[in-house]
Amino acid sequence: MSFKDLLKDKVDGLDIELFHMTAEHFDVLAGLPFHHRDPFNRLILAQCLSENLPLLNKDSALSNYGLKRLW
Repeated sequence: MSFKDLLKDKVDGLDIELFHMTAEHFDVLAGLPFHHRDPFNRLILAQCLSENLPLLNKDSALSNYGLKRLW
């Protein structure tokens, strides 16, 4: 099963919005201090900061970035 098929089968209808990386997200990412070194978490963090969204993640190291972290 392709990822596209998985999204269609499992995500469609769940009221979930997928975010694409934008130039603004990459600008925020480039300016982040290295409190956290995981590249995937840093990408998600940059999106949350850019979009003013809370982050649902239990990694307490992400709290050092000044965003609302749930969990």
